[in-house]
Amino acid sequence: MKTKDQVIDALRKTRENLWKETITSSCRFKMKAKTARVNKRSAREALKHFEKLCKMVAQRPSPFKGMSEGKVIEKLRQTREKLWEKKIGISA
Repeated sequence: MKTKDQVIDALRKTRENLWKETITSSCRFKMKAKTARVNKRSAREALKHFEKLCKMVAQRPSPFKGMSEGKVIEKLRQTREKLWEKKIGISA
């Protein structure tokens, strides 16, 4: 009796053999070329999306604009304490 792994390997080999027998080399080349085009297009679209996000972030002003260094540190500490209180449920 064959084990599960042996059956899976046999099916995989059968599929590979069918792939080699039924699909010509020119057809395989076309399929690989199409996959490459899709990957390039996806990369281009991702880059456009990233650039759009960068522009949106650059347009939004910083919440700490106009504050002194001490006030910024104090505000960050307060925010951190609120987050910890919410997460852990411990009040300081």
